[in-house]
Amino acid sequence: MSAPATKRSSTRRHDWIDERSRGLHEAVAEKIRRNPELLHVPLENVERWSNTGNEATKPLFLEWKRIIQTWPLEKLLAFLSERSERANQLRQASPFTGILSRQERNEIFQRYETL
Repeated sequence: MSAPATKRSSTRRHDWIDERSRGLHEAVAEKIRRNPELLHVPLENVERWSNTGNEATKPLFLEWKRIIQTWPLEKLLAFLSERSERANQLRQASPFTGILSRQERNEIFQRYETL
């Protein structure tokens, strides 16, 4: 009797998850670079989630708010896809939901499924 099939993504290592998140945020950065007015989306998310989130995520949302409001645009965009532990940590509580369309997200997910 063979073992039951396991979805590949459920067995991924954390570094793969970090890389997929980085890939998503690279796409987010490119869209914001073309249309900086999209920065209202993560700021609105931060405001909403700060009021309803748990105590563990509130400091992360506040840090995102500070970064978005005070960093020069190019520094922020570079940080979104930076390969650093801090960038990985913050991407786990990313307020950039709503920037990419479902199709854009799915295309990135499919690309990473082949890795």
